[in-house]
Amino acid sequence: MINAQAQAAYTKNGYLNVDNIFGPDEVHSAVDELEMLYREFPSGTRARMVAYHPDGIDAGQARIDHPHLVSGAVNALLRAPSFCEAIRRLLGVETAQVWYCHALRKPGETDAANHVGWHQDGQYAGFLSGTFMTAWIPLVDIDENASPLIYVRGSHRYGRVAGSGFSHKASLEELKESILSNNEIPWNEEKSTGKAGFVSFHHSDLIHGSAGNNGGGTRYSLACHLRTEQNRLLPEHDYKGAVGQIRDLELSPVVCGDARSLDFGEGTA
Repeated sequence: MINAQAQAAYTKNGYLNVDNIFGPDEVHSAVDELEMLYREFPSGTRARMVAYHPDGIDAGQARIDHPHLVSGAVNALLRAPSFCEAIRRLLGVETAQVWYCHALRKPGETDAANHVGWHQDGQYAGFLSGTFMTAWIPLVDIDENASPLIYVRGSHRYGRVAGSGFSHKASLEELKESILSNNEIPWNEEKSTGKAGFVSFHHSDLIHGSAGNNGGGTRYSLACHLRTEQNRLLPEHDYKGAVGQIRDLELSPVVCGDARSLDFGEGTA
């Protein structure tokens, strides 16, 4: 699945698409369960559903935080041996924790802004030492019109950049101009497309975003931030309660290896 050539491509470009990590039945089950949850979200759960548009989920994006707590199909995806093996081979690690995961629903063409601005995942994660990896898991086929992730190839090699931001208010072009006015980096965009069941892994310093969904159908995906035994937890740099969330293995499940090999700072696993 992942050989030395694939590892080298990830190191050079900052991302790697891996096909057929999940089968059709697995992703279809996840879509079915998530759609039911978006329509009627249960009470009394630690998961959370957020609709970005006041007119509801069909007018704009909607997000479920910690979807593995309310969807058995999503939980099964995160704990699938094929997913674990890909992480281990790509990073050369034994243990991985999903320290944050959300499910995102992007309806087809709407009047609402359905883009996600250029950003780096690492800019929000000062509570972790080193870098980490994010797994983007589309649950439907993704072509160029269906809001693929767009990567700025190789941008992770320039470290943290100024002028980016996870913004739905500024356009992608406006954010690009902001980044390039503050940083001298090559800007080579590449779209991440493929059949449902592929996973797109990217480096925490890679600049990326996504345009609106013009593919006609609803775009469902998961985004999972992963840390390993190579990361230390830095509680003094907590951000919006992330440290406590990481120490909670129900919210942040260990999907590969043994939690005892991870650093939890002053907390315990």
